[in-house]
Amino acid sequence: YEFNPKCAVFVTEFIKLVVSLGIAGVNALNEGERPDVQLRDATWLLLPAMCFTINNILVYQAIGKNDMAAFGVFTGTMILWTPLIWRAFMNIELGWTRLAGIWFIFWGLAINRA
Repeated sequence: YEFNPKCAVFVTEFIKLVVSLGIAGVNALNEGERPDVQLRDATWLLLPAMCFTINNILVYQAIGKNDMAAFGVFTGTMILWTPLIWRAFMNIELGWTRLAGIWFIFWGLAINRA
């Protein structure tokens, strides 16, 4: 059979769902309470879950179609985008420690591509 990244991603996501439900069930039994979760609560998580799954499929495709050095640099840029999104949308101060880390990562990526 030809490798299909969608199958790998869906199996992985399904396994994570089963394990998460199992852990939640064990915790609920240990606490002696029934979780107060409704179907409409879970539907709010559907869109982020779909985006995450699509992202994982695209990552598999990117690994297959690019050399690993370019892919490594690309994935390293995600570390740079996360704090920028925090700052832009959540108005969180990054602080000198995080900014120094961002600059070290940026210069490491720049040197790697030079």
